[in-house]
Amino acid sequence: WNLVYVPYCTGDLYTGDKVAVYENATKTQSLVWHHNGLRNVRAVVAWLKDNVPRPGQALMTGCSAGGGGTIANYVHVRQDLDPVLAFMINDSGPIYSAPVGADPAVYP
Repeated sequence: WNLVYVPYCTGDLYTGDKVAVYENATKTQSLVWHHNGLRNVRAVVAWLKDNVPRPGQALMTGCSAGGGGTIANYVHVRQDLDPVLAFMINDSGPIYSAPVGADPAVYP
Protein backbone atom coordinates (compact mmCIF):
# COMPACT_ATOMS: atom_id res chain seq x y z
CA TRP A 1 0.00 0.00 0.00
CA ASN A 2 1.02 3.59 -0.68
CA LEU A 3 -0.43 6.34 1.46
CA VAL A 4 -1.55 9.67 0.04
CA TYR A 5 -2.49 12.15 2.75
CA VAL A 6 -4.49 15.20 1.69
CA PRO A 7 -4.61 17.84 4.43
CA TYR A 8 -7.89 19.64 4.87
CA CYS A 9 -9.19 22.94 5.41
CA THR A 10 -10.67 25.07 2.73
CA GLY A 11 -13.97 24.79 4.63
CA ASP A 12 -15.90 22.97 1.95
CA LEU A 13 -15.65 19.18 2.55
CA TYR A 14 -13.31 18.89 -0.45
CA THR A 15 -16.17 19.97 -2.74
CA GLY A 16 -15.85 23.74 -3.10
CA ASP A 17 -14.81 25.72 -6.13
CA LYS A 18 -15.40 29.40 -5.39
CA VAL A 19 -14.08 32.46 -3.63
CA ALA A 20 -16.36 33.71 -0.85
CA VAL A 21 -16.30 36.94 1.11
CA TYR A 22 -17.40 36.69 4.74
CA GLU A 23 -18.19 39.78 6.76
CA ASN A 24 -17.27 39.86 10.43
CA ALA A 25 -19.64 40.98 13.16
CA THR A 26 -18.08 44.45 13.44
CA LYS A 27 -18.05 44.99 9.67
CA THR A 28 -14.49 46.32 9.95
CA GLN A 29 -12.72 43.77 7.82
CA SER A 30 -14.11 41.03 5.62
CA LEU A 31 -12.49 37.66 5.10
CA VAL A 32 -11.84 36.47 1.56
CA TRP A 33 -11.73 32.66 1.55
CA HIS A 34 -10.81 30.39 -1.34
CA HIS A 35 -12.91 27.24 -1.21
CA ASN A 36 -10.69 25.08 -3.43
CA GLY A 37 -11.44 21.61 -2.10
CA LEU A 38 -12.68 20.21 -5.40
CA ARG A 39 -9.70 21.61 -7.28
CA ASN A 40 -7.37 20.14 -4.67
CA VAL A 41 -8.93 16.67 -5.00
CA ARG A 42 -8.79 16.84 -8.80
CA ALA A 43 -5.13 17.91 -8.66
CA VAL A 44 -4.27 14.99 -6.36
CA VAL A 45 -6.06 12.49 -8.60
CA ALA A 46 -4.39 13.92 -11.72
CA TRP A 47 -1.00 13.62 -10.05
CA LEU A 48 -1.70 10.03 -9.02
CA LYS A 49 -2.79 9.08 -12.53
CA ASP A 50 0.41 10.60 -13.97
CA ASN A 51 2.84 9.22 -11.39
CA VAL A 52 1.52 5.96 -9.93
CA PRO A 53 0.54 2.78 -11.79
CA ARG A 54 -3.15 1.78 -11.79
CA PRO A 55 -3.80 0.41 -8.30
CA GLY A 56 -4.85 -3.16 -7.70
CA GLN A 57 -6.64 -1.99 -4.57
CA ALA A 58 -7.56 1.48 -3.35
CA LEU A 59 -8.90 2.59 0.00
CA MET A 60 -10.31 6.08 0.47
CA THR A 61 -11.00 7.16 4.02
CA GLY A 62 -11.46 10.26 6.11
CA CYS A 63 -12.61 11.42 9.50
CA SER A 64 -14.77 14.36 10.47
CA ALA A 65 -14.78 16.80 7.52
CA GLY A 66 -12.52 14.38 5.68
CA GLY A 67 -15.24 11.75 5.99
CA GLY A 68 -17.69 14.11 4.34
CA GLY A 69 -15.16 14.70 1.58
CA THR A 70 -14.65 10.97 1.25
CA ILE A 71 -18.30 10.26 0.65
CA ALA A 72 -18.66 13.26 -1.69
CA ASN A 73 -15.64 12.38 -3.86
CA TYR A 74 -15.39 8.59 -3.65
CA VAL A 75 -17.28 7.78 -6.84
CA HIS A 76 -15.21 10.24 -8.89
CA VAL A 77 -11.87 9.18 -7.45
CA ARG A 78 -12.79 5.53 -8.00
CA GLN A 79 -13.77 6.19 -11.61
CA ASP A 80 -10.66 8.25 -12.32
CA LEU A 81 -8.12 5.90 -10.73
CA ASP A 82 -9.95 2.77 -11.90
CA PRO A 83 -8.53 0.34 -9.33
CA VAL A 84 -9.31 -3.36 -9.61
CA LEU A 85 -10.91 -3.21 -6.14
CA ALA A 86 -11.95 -0.08 -4.27
CA PHE A 87 -13.04 0.48 -0.68
CA MET A 88 -14.27 3.42 1.38
CA ILE A 89 -14.25 3.92 5.14
CA ASN A 90 -16.08 7.00 6.35
CA ASP A 91 -16.42 7.86 10.02
CA SER A 92 -18.79 10.79 9.57
CA GLY A 93 -22.06 11.55 7.88
CA PRO A 94 -24.43 10.76 6.47
CA ILE A 95 -24.68 13.91 4.42
CA TYR A 96 -28.24 15.08 3.94
CA SER A 97 -28.90 16.90 0.71
CA ALA A 98 -31.40 19.69 0.19
CA PRO A 99 -32.66 21.14 -3.08
CA VAL A 100 -31.04 24.36 -4.25
CA GLY A 101 -32.99 27.30 -2.84
CA ALA A 102 -34.84 25.08 -0.33
CA ASP A 103 -36.56 26.62 2.67
CA PRO A 104 -34.23 26.37 5.71
CA ALA A 105 -37.27 25.70 7.89
CA VAL A 106 -38.01 22.56 5.87
CA TYR A 107 -34.33 21.56 5.46
CA PRO A 108 -32.62 22.69 8.71
